[in-house]
Amino acid sequence: MKPIRLAAVFCCAVVVNACASTRVPERVNALVAQFRCGMSTAEVESIATSKLSPEGQRPWGTHLLHQGTTDIWLQFNSDKLRSVQVATLDGLTKMKLWPKKELCERRD
Repeated sequence: MKPIRLAAVFCCAVVVNACASTRVPERVNALVAQFRCGMSTAEVESIATSKLSPEGQRPWGTHLLHQGTTDIWLQFNSDKLRSVQVATLDGLTKMKLWPKKELCERRD
C-alpha cells in the first residue's frame, strides 16, 4: 500500500473513532431524569415516545430502550421501574456501561 493511501486510511480511522463518543448525550440524560421509581412500562414508553424491548433478566436490566447509538437499560420488578443504566458506544465495537441509577429509596 502506498504511504499516502495508508496515511489517508489511518486519518479516516482516527476521525471515525473520534465520532464514537463515550459521553452520555444530553438528550439521553434529559430523558433519564424524567424516570421515577414505580413507573409502569406504559408510562416510560409515553415519556420516551418509543417502545421498550423486553430482554429478560440481565445484570443491567429487564428492558431496553434504543436512543441512536446509546442504549438505556431499565430494571422493572413486579412491573414497576426500579433502576436505569445507560450504555454508550465506546470506539467502534464496544459499549461502555455507566453507573446504574437506583430510582427507589432502599428500605432495610
